[in-house]
Amino acid sequence: MSDPVLAVSGLSKSFGALKATQNVSFELAPNEIHALIGPNGAGKSTLIKQIAGELLPDAGKIQFLNKDITEFGVVERARMGLGRSFQISSVVPEFTVMENILLAIKGRERGCFHFFKHWMSDPCLNEQAEEFAAKTKLQHRLTAVASELAHGERRRLELSMALALKPKVFLLDEPMAGLGSEGALEMTELLSQLKFDAPILLVEHDMDAVFALADSISVLVYGEVIANGTVDEIRSHPDVRRAYLGEESEEEGV
Repeated sequence: MSDPVLAVSGLSKSFGALKATQNVSFELAPNEIHALIGPNGAGKSTLIKQIAGELLPDAGKIQFLNKDITEFGVVERARMGLGRSFQISSVVPEFTVMENILLAIKGRERGCFHFFKHWMSDPCLNEQAEEFAAKTKLQHRLTAVASELAHGERRRLELSMALALKPKVFLLDEPMAGLGSEGALEMTELLSQLKFDAPILLVEHDMDAVFALADSISVLVYGEVIANGTVDEIRSHPDVRRAYLGEESEEEGV
């Protein structure tokens, strides 16, 4: 069995008397999607911020590619390949789809941005951008200005840009947010394939999408993991059904 790409063990974070996460542990394996679910105030946002490096935990350990990154900052984790998407869009509205993807490619290479027109005409970079666009079904929208894209297309552009950074793990915050049923289905199909580019840690309220996508699930309630397991195990878990699955309309809290 392969070593986990990401392993969280005993992660805890408090804000005064509020215990946002308590002894949280789970693993993300290669080619898998691990979903984090939980009701309002469960602590998912705080947990993701700790994994991304925005918050340092009070206790516990985060291992990424068999390296302890618990004390690393956001930039250092990102350079190692821990890619976060969908919480804050990095799309430049006045740029085209192609130009936005090229920006992400150059960001990965940490190259110079002063000669934009020069590398816009670089056939090698253009070919890479077209490949990333094709993976998210945007190959026919390369010349479209980002501000004119439909919401679902913009989501796919964000995903193309995340792909262009060549992460070792995707941290995805509610990729289905704002999408209609058709858009959510399309995004589900995309993510089911993209996990083979990099495994995905998924925070999502759309339970149909979670159950369709997840290889494993952790359920957070009041900062604690009350269950880890497969979709079938989580569906039938009495504590999960009592604490969460009957309350799918609640919005994200902490």
